[in-house]
Amino acid sequence: MDWIIERHRIYLKKLACDPPPWTQDKTLQRYRFCNVFRELDKVTVWLRENWRDPYANNEHLWIAMCLARQINWPETLHEVGFPEHGYDAKSVQRVLEARKAQGERSTPRLYDQRTGWGVCRIGKPNIRRRSWSGRCGTHATNSMLFSPADASRPCRKLIPG
Repeated sequence: MDWIIERHRIYLKKLACDPPPWTQDKTLQRYRFCNVFRELDKVTVWLRENWRDPYANNEHLWIAMCLARQINWPETLHEVGFPEHGYDAKSVQRVLEARKAQGERSTPRLYDQRTGWGVCRIGKPNIRRRSWSGRCGTHATNSMLFSPADASRPCRKLIPG
């Protein structure tokens, strides 16, 4: 649990624009780790501000979030655009191919390797068209553990339990 608390302290120091090093922990200094709270990671913040909140009532939000987490790169997602009228695989493919032709990344480096959980270099997005007419229609909202505005509070108040 100590590393989780220390990782979040690093986040708060970066947020406050403190100069590095943000920790004395050599492992946390040397390697990059995701945020302890998913709602605070850069991609989730981008998604919340650009897709999730503005399109909270759009019936295609669920497929947009599937696409967003597969691509997980805001620059690419901005070019793809929110699928307001449904998922268009060919349109997404055109954006991915154009970025590749321009020498620009479409996904984080992590996604460029085959991993045990099956993510590999994105050629064609692996999102299936389905009718989810029976789904409950709920989705993630800002009512998570806390909002980014809470980041100004002392770290001990941000760590649950």
